[in-house]
Amino acid sequence: MLTDLVRAPHLAEEHLEREKQVILSELGEVNDTPDDLVHEHLFEAAFDGQPLGRSVLGREETLRAATRDDCLNWIQGELVPSRLILATSGKVDPSAMLNCAEKLLGDMEDWPGVPIGRAEFTGGVRNDRREFEQAHWSLALPGMAAADPRLPALSIFVQAVGGGMSSRLFQQVREERGLAYSIYAWSHSYADTGLFGIYCASARNDAAQALTLSRKVLAETAADLTEAELERARAQAKAGLLMGLESVATRADHLARSIQVHGRIVPPSETVALLDAVTLSQARAAGVKALGGGEALATVGGKLARAA
Repeated sequence: MLTDLVRAPHLAEEHLEREKQVILSELGEVNDTPDDLVHEHLFEAAFDGQPLGRSVLGREETLRAATRDDCLNWIQGELVPSRLILATSGKVDPSAMLNCAEKLLGDMEDWPGVPIGRAEFTGGVRNDRREFEQAHWSLALPGMAAADPRLPALSIFVQAVGGGMSSRLFQQVREERGLAYSIYAWSHSYADTGLFGIYCASARNDAAQALTLSRKVLAETAADLTEAELERARAQAKAGLLMGLESVATRADHLARSIQVHGRIVPPSETVALLDAVTLSQARAAGVKALGGGEALATVGGKLARAA
């Protein structure tokens, strides 16, 4: 069934139009969900005018204009053998799976495909002035590419800053000052770039103050992260990694992403060893590097939009 989707999709016009309506509904749902919408705006600001800054769902006008030929051209330009990875997990026979793949995909003609442009962090601001019950903002700094050897250090820094109830952001912004309903840090890595960000939802009157305090917490953590915080963040990062591999789906995803990024299967034990090797100075340095690369900011909510 999967190879049929790649090699011989039906794409009947009536089915295409029906699917457009489904995606338009999804697009409308995102536009009515501020915690989703603010991240859409954030990527637009962080990667202005680049493919990585565009929503996966697209825009209503481009979606309505898409044709069957557009879909077929996309398949031809993107789903080429050199970009396809087949990963399996669970109770499978590797030899049988390989024979099946060779039979169904082995005669595909390879070509470079449509060139993939590099992404570059630009930074910027996007303010959505519609008013919701809460104000939402997301702040992003340049992260690191997926194969960057400094990524484990950044992962631990992100965890220490905002990776749970023991993190500095949660404690200082939410618990001590009561400025946020929800606040956390996150990071995403891609082939040639990455993002390190903070998301916050708060009362509209508190949102600007929460943003100011969060910037202060970021700078302070990069300067004086403690050994105890480092060890707690390291333990949390390792637990998150290993617990995330407890289903066959996530294991298959891990295998595929490992091959895509590193050109080989990186065992979880190797990643754990890299996390164990991160020193306090390396974690601080990762934070300092992120803070020195500019920022992107997206807001949803009237008062914050005017203050940011």
